[in-house]
Amino acid sequence: MSSKNHTRLTGLVLVCVLGVSACGSATTTTASPKATTSTTAGAPPGGSGGGGGNAAQVAAKGAYVHSTGTTSASGKMYSASAANTSGVMNAGGSLTLDEARISTSGASSSSDQSSFYGLDAGILAKAGSITMNAGSTATTGDGANDVFATAAAP
Repeated sequence: MSSKNHTRLTGLVLVCVLGVSACGSATTTTASPKATTSTTAGAPPGGSGGGGGNAAQVAAKGAYVHSTGTTSASGKMYSASAANTSGVMNAGGSLTLDEARISTSGASSSSDQSSFYGLDAGILAKAGSITMNAGSTATTGDGANDVFATAAAP
């Protein structure tokens, strides 16, 4: 694999779910029937992006964080209300969610980092893979995305 960054989004939901709610409007996405996202390490194409390139990076957090191995969960609810916190964050390994309900309401402290790195996303895939079979995501915080896949910091 070359040193270029590769992010792969597949599935029915992830292709259409990257609608940004940058104006702070509420968004809801329903996964049906199966969505998968995978990431490989690196930074976004062209560097750190936008005018916030010199701003301090904010560490992404998750109400539920998966980091290694293979995990499956069914019928669970994940919610986050703190700023810069996703409902579910995968930092590595393979995570499968069946009929999960995910919601976030915290506002991002950086619109650039929300846009480029997925702060406050309902589902944030930083590494590894996430498969969601059915379920839903709802995000209401400023700058929040429903599903975001990135292989870059923070």
